[in-house]
Formats: sequence, C-alpha cells, structure tokens
Amino acid sequence: MNNASIITLALSLFLTGCLGKIDPPVCITTLEAPVSAITGNNSTTVNNAVNLNVNFPISNGCGTFSGFDQVVIGDTTFARVLVKYDGCTCTQVVTASTATFSFSKATAGQYYIKFKGDTSFVTKVVTVL
Repeated sequence: MNNASIITLALSLFLTGCLGKIDPPVCITTLEAPVSAITGNNSTTVNNAVNLNVNFPISNGCGTFSGFDQVVIGDTTFARVLVKYDGCTCTQVVTASTATFSFSKATAGQYYIKFKGDTSFVTKVVTVL
C-alpha cells in the first residue's frame, strides 16, 4: 500500500467514526403561561371548593395545559399555569385557553389567589365563610 492509500483509508475510518448515531432532537418543554383573567365565585364555605376559571394563552399548536403549581404563604396562594409543549414542528397559532383551579380552605377568612400575568399579578380574592 502506498502513502496515499493509507491516508485515504485513515481519513475514511476517522470520518465514518464521527458520523456515528445521531439522536433526534428532544422537543419537549414545560413553560409557565401568563394569566389574563380569573373568574368565578368570590365566596365559599369552609371545606367547600370554589372553582375558578383561569384564562391563559398557549403559544403554539404543540402546547397543552399541564397543570397548576402553587405555593401558599399565609393567606395568599401564589399559583402558576404550566403548559407542556411537545413537538419540534408546531403551528404558530396562539390559542386562548381556560383551566379550572379548585380552591378550598379549612378556616374561615379572606384569601388571595395570585397568578403571574404578563407584567403583574392577576389576583382573585375569595372569602371563606
């Protein structure tokens, strides 16, 4: 074998080794959606849930409502809407969506539910009797 053949063989083996299995991209992510409005009753009784309608956008055709995430500090519940985006090629259409957030307390009082909006919190006050 001459030097040119050896170099060609070495380059061929090197380049094919670099072209190993390529994993397809993973296009799944969960993002927080900004809330535009919260509607529903302003009062309930102890241990009885009040269902609140929470309005938010889904940014493209691959998105679906995933759930709520919340933290309670005193009489205030800070909540987030989570949207799961599953897909690499999605229609670029923003859709308005609504999900039901169920809220109940074991103690009477006035409670604040705060969802993050575009620029500030969207707050719903619920009185538990």
